[in-house]
Amino acid sequence: MEQFNVIHIIIAGIIATFIKATFIFFFGLITKTNIQPVYLLGTLATNETTKNGKLSTSRKAFFTGIIIYYSLGVLVSFVYVWLWIMKISDANLVGVFIFGFFTGIVSLIGVNILLNNHSKPPQIRLADHFSPVLIGNVVFAINFFYIYLQLIG
Repeated sequence: MEQFNVIHIIIAGIIATFIKATFIFFFGLITKTNIQPVYLLGTLATNETTKNGKLSTSRKAFFTGIIIYYSLGVLVSFVYVWLWIMKISDANLVGVFIFGFFTGIVSLIGVNILLNNHSKPPQIRLADHFSPVLIGNVVFAINFFYIYLQLIG
């Protein structure tokens, strides 16, 4: 994979992020856990944790969370393509799975650091996020890989 098409990376990143968000939403419904990464990021960024320690559902937290969530998805997409171009990993299913799993680990560490250093963190069970975040990031990576390859032809 030698192509670095910015528009295609952004489009594939946004679509893959949407698919990941949808996966995490349905995972939360099936397991009856409250996994809402958009609201979590928005709550942390706007410092709007509710008085009883819950995630904020304000419009400000929601839209801030959307911007952060999708921006991170696009950023990770650029990193994936750069890693493929630099030949750090092959652009194949195994490499994509490893990228997705590694990205999931990094995101869990990042959320843990944010929660531990936040002035008023929401009270969430981080353990509820392990499986959906790891699997969701693998879903993201696989979908990004497929969509990007389709776009670049």
